[in-house]
Amino acid sequence: MCESDAYLKKGNSEEFYFKDVVSIRPVSDNELLIQGLTGEQKKFRGRISRIDLVAHKIWLEPQK
Repeated sequence: MCESDAYLKKGNSEEFYFKDVVSIRPVSDNELLIQGLTGEQKKFRGRISRIDLVAHKIWLEPQK
């Protein structure tokens, strides 16, 4: 499988946020709708700071 996991970027560290992300869709200027493999959804206020497709990782930055 090629799903990615999402992490919150906090300075120089990261915190796990969401497992097996299959889609991320913007719903407004600073809001993303993240959907997992099982259909679970979460709204996130912030932005994508980085995506590494080889490592299957997505880093999110909360809205400041």
